Amino acid sequence: MGDYLVKAEKKLIGWGVSLDLSTNDDAAMLLENAAKFYKLAKSWDLAGKAYVKRANCFLKSENKHDAAYAYAEAAKAYKKVNRNG
Repeated sequence: MGDYLVKAEKKLIGWGVSLDLSTNDDAAMLLENAAKFYKLAKSWDLAGKAYVKRANCFLKSENKHDAAYAYAEAAKAYKKVNRNG
């Protein structure tokens, strides 16, 4: 499950502060996969975090539409977090 998240982190960190659009797109794809797996496992907090990171990748490549969609997906996941313990 966390494999995609780890791969995305490595891809982003490996390039440092990169403006390479393909790197951000690749990381965004890996983060989408991670978020989907977290949703299947009902790990809503981790899914939300993956979607927020995905949105940040899209913002770096100036893809505002996909960033907004990723933020909306993060909000849906965070909404399902059990706040009662």
